Amino acid sequence: MPGVYRVRLTVDGNPYTQTITVRPDPRSHVSPAARAAQHSLLMRLYSGLQATWTDFRPVAELHAAVAKIAPDDTISEGKAAKQLVTTLDSIAGDSLKDAREVWDARPAAWSFVDLNSEFGLELDWQDNADHAPTQAALAAARQSCAELEKVVGRWQETVQRDVPAFNQLLARRGMTALAIPPAGGKLCAS
Repeated sequence: MPGVYRVRLTVDGNPYTQTITVRPDPRSHVSPAARAAQHSLLMRLYSGLQATWTDFRPVAELHAAVAKIAPDDTISEGKAAKQLVTTLDSIAGDSLKDAREVWDARPAAWSFVDLNSEFGLELDWQDNADHAPTQAALAAARQSCAELEKVVGRWQETVQRDVPAFNQLLARRGMTALAIPPAGGKLCAS
């Protein structure tokens, strides 16, 4: 956004600070209100992108820990571990799959990976937009942020219900309990 900013750079432990002024593109005739609305949308989408990555990491770490517990399907720990892994897979998503393209259908059930791709796609749509955001862009962002809230809710439920239940099973077998990650989750900025 146009304005006056203070920039700080540290080189070899020495901080340097300077004030700079960012001016609007003189070729653009967009009103300050439209520019502010576009900036607000971009920051919301960017916060969703960051949140999905931040939220994905503890799910992936827990997934890896659970997957190591009991690979044998015939014992109860193995069956419970596989069930918990499946739940965690549905929350985290497949980080190796290709990102959704505009023409691809939206997923029926979202994961952090799917939403990360979606926020990236929506940011691309807005790249270099020289106008106020459209109602369709605002609606897409609202929908993606609402889906993120649902996935975070599933993650919180898993941490509060499924992981303690799995740890109880491990304790009965004399096995070390898993560290329970924080049940928090980042959401889109308002």
